[in-house]
Amino acid sequence: MVTYIKGRPEVITIDDRLPWGTSTPLFLRAGSDFAYWATMAEKVYAKLAVNYETIGWGWMNESFYILTGVPTTLFTSKSFTADQMSAVIKDAY
Repeated sequence: MVTYIKGRPEVITIDDRLPWGTSTPLFLRAGSDFAYWATMAEKVYAKLAVNYETIGWGWMNESFYILTGVPTTLFTSKSFTADQMSAVIKDAY
């Protein structure tokens, strides 16, 4: 997977094995369509951070920035009305 380290694209190689609990993956799970792309992206992020434990309860926008190189902003929905949130989404689009 190509990710961005300090703005430069870097290739990160991972295998397709995921850490499992008794019957499900320990961290992210596949979507309803059984796509595992998000779990593989999480694995890349964990590899960049050394392991899953070090990413802990990190901020999603930080991982998106590292994995894509696209600037991100974190908004919390409780600080916006529905109309304000709609305006933020429309502006970002």
